[in-house]
Amino acid sequence: MAEIKWTATASEDLHHIFLYIQLDAPNSAKDVINRILAHIELISKQPLMGRKVTEVKDTNIRETLSGKYRIIYEVGPDIITLRTIIHGARDFKHV
Repeated sequence: MAEIKWTATASEDLHHIFLYIQLDAPNSAKDVINRILAHIELISKQPLMGRKVTEVKDTNIRETLSGKYRIIYEVGPDIITLRTIIHGARDFKHV
């Protein structure tokens, strides 16, 4: 199982997702976060399970989906670095 390293951006993203969902659906916010965290645990066990991110050229950057959210991460030799967690409807230029 690879070690997971959280970037400040990914940590902030998760926090903001929780706060945003909590505004409209307080009972669902914790469930959404738990599902995202479960996907991150899967990534630590199977880092190559995610598909390559088409918006970037670096082939070590991958993503997996948890509901409506894209979990963007970088596969290293021993460490998986979580880059960002964004809503699937959002477009991004740089990870």
